[in-house]
Amino acid sequence: MELKRILIAIALTCGTGVAGAGLTAAPAAAAPAPATLAQVDDDDDDDDQPKGGVDTGAGGARDDDDDDDQPKGGVDTGAGGTWTGVQAADPVRLRIPSIRVSTRLIALKLDKKDRLVAPKRYDVAGWNAAGPEPGERGPSVIAGHVDSKTGPAVFFKVKGLDRGAKVYVDRADGSTKAFTVQSLARYPKTAVPGGKVYGRTSGAELRLITCGGVFDKKKGSYRDNIVVFAR
Repeated sequence: MELKRILIAIALTCGTGVAGAGLTAAPAAAAPAPATLAQVDDDDDDDDQPKGGVDTGAGGARDDDDDDDQPKGGVDTGAGGTWTGVQAADPVRLRIPSIRVSTRLIALKLDKKDRLVAPKRYDVAGWNAAGPEPGERGPSVIAGHVDSKTGPAVFFKVKGLDRGAKVYVDRADGSTKAFTVQSLARYPKTAVPGGKVYGRTSGAELRLITCGGVFDKKKGSYRDNIVVFAR
């Protein structure tokens, strides 16, 4: 399915102090304190309590067929309420050979407020099961932690991806969808450009999202998101 205005603001809590965890590493003197369990489990970054977690934006029910061009969020099935595009099988593994990433993919659910619940584990990535599966029209979203209290996590090297790098998504039916990295950007978590990152696309695209930038010890999370654009 295709999401019209999901506006996911990834804010995964990664409290370790691993040098180089974001595009701009925090000075050694400002190494982040270990995250508490509450910070790690927090999945809401839109309630003015920036402890980390993942947020899908305000408004709209998960089953809202948002075909009326009103910014309520939810799922857009295309003009007239009918979507006839490719229905892809669920993704089960992500492979990025250039940075030696191979991870099982888990489905990430939305909570009652349409917020994407962050992966509880640091060694696997997750895909937004409420959005397009990789290979369907629209931007599929795969999120993962950059680090943990014990060291680098599954998406630690994502910040080093170059244009032209290949990304492979293996699917439950045995097929594989290949993507090519187009660009990488870093945005403040409070200013992710929803239209550019999550807006409607003419074909199948992929977004890899993790934390980056300086770790804010007071808030207990990194200040920025790293977003990889691939198609």
